[in-house]
Amino acid sequence: MQKDKVIIREAGEKDTKDIVGLLEQVVDYQRKLDKNYKSFSSYENLDKNIASSITRRDTKIFVAESDGEIIGYCEGGIDKAPNYTNFKKMGFIDTLIVDKKHRKKGSGEKLVNALIKWFKEKKINYMELGVDTRNVSGVKFWNSRGFSEYRLKMRKKLK
Repeated sequence: MQKDKVIIREAGEKDTKDIVGLLEQVVDYQRKLDKNYKSFSSYENLDKNIASSITRRDTKIFVAESDGEIIGYCEGGIDKAPNYTNFKKMGFIDTLIVDKKHRKKGSGEKLVNALIKWFKEKKINYMELGVDTRNVSGVKFWNSRGFSEYRLKMRKKLK
């Protein structure tokens, strides 16, 4: 596949509407995996939540822009590490999405690399993320970037 000519930059409040549009793709995909995921229409104040994240010091959002269009974004942050670890803070990737038309062209990797660079600047040595195990392409993407499973979360519906 030919790679897109993409600029990776920090998100600004003017990008909120485009980011919300990309989030709709994530939510629709998750609903296909599991009917227990909320529908896009049931989310409230997404634009305000994104705008708030853009201005927080412990969170960073990067966007991928191609020909003036936002084609992807990656959001992550820094938080206290779980108490069972021997480090105090860690980075986490909350969301990575690249528009369907632009996938497998390198934009996702560029977004993740921008976030990793920010983590390193903040002296963060560990990062983690969550991915639905049924999201086969997502699991494959993260595995190919050096991530591995270390905990497994399980669920059971009670009758």
